[in-house]
Amino acid sequence: MARQSGISEIIKIPDEYLIIQPEDNTVAINIRNIDKIIEEAARQGKLFSELSIEWAVSTRPVLMEGYKNFQLFKNNNGGLYG
Repeated sequence: MARQSGISEIIKIPDEYLIIQPEDNTVAINIRNIDKIIEEAARQGKLFSELSIEWAVSTRPVLMEGYKNFQLFKNNNGGLYG
């Protein structure tokens, strides 16, 4: 599942697009072809949804008027996320 800025719900990626396998004492979940998808998105300067990736969902427009900065938040491990 993924959460995107500008969208109010968590999107579940269907299992047919996932690779699910045991890893040590847990289960690893990877998105099929994600390396290629990321490379293509970066090369074209597009979002996954703009590349017509089947599981990708377009976000709603976000009003940027008065938007001055992007505040990062700390996660439970002390790392940063947006």
